[in-house]
Amino acid sequence: TEFGMIPSHWSCEPLPKCCKLENHKRKPIKADDRKKMRGKYPYHGATKIQDYISEYSFEGEYTLIGEDGDHFSKYNSWEMAQYATGRFNVSNHAHVIGSTSKCSSKWLYYLMLHRDLTLYLTRQGATRFKLSKASLAEVPVLFPPMNEQLKIIKIIDTFSNLINALEKKVTKLSILKKGILSELLSGRKRVNI
Repeated sequence: TEFGMIPSHWSCEPLPKCCKLENHKRKPIKADDRKKMRGKYPYHGATKIQDYISEYSFEGEYTLIGEDGDHFSKYNSWEMAQYATGRFNVSNHAHVIGSTSKCSSKWLYYLMLHRDLTLYLTRQGATRFKLSKASLAEVPVLFPPMNEQLKIIKIIDTFSNLINALEKKVTKLSILKKGILSELLSGRKRVNI
């Protein structure tokens, strides 16, 4: 396969044969219009949440993959996919991919998170890349049986949650350090010697 040798019970198929592409429910909404409809539902763009609005067009678990942008060349450091759950909206700048009995959205999310997709891109102008629906349909997806996918996802989720908790702790400690530095180096706070 494109991924090299794989376990004999795993599969590798083009994305549309194992996942459900649901771009037809995307809703492009201009920034000015979104200001008039502020709400609690995320509005996803190509690489991140752009806004929160008062209505939604998706409900469930989906993987979003940006359709255009310069982020594709930064796949090692920039996430190529978003994992969207609950009720939300998606602009026309991201492909929306749902689960099937073969492949879970979370599996696809982790598989695509830092995947090099440059082979499937076309150019729009000098610097802008585009991942068309036709090109996305050619992207191979590697997947084990569902019970194995779920076990692997659980392991990755555990590490992701631990990393997120540690990153929050580091952020809090950095803020505390800056405050203490300011107090100590200005003489406002004294230490006993």
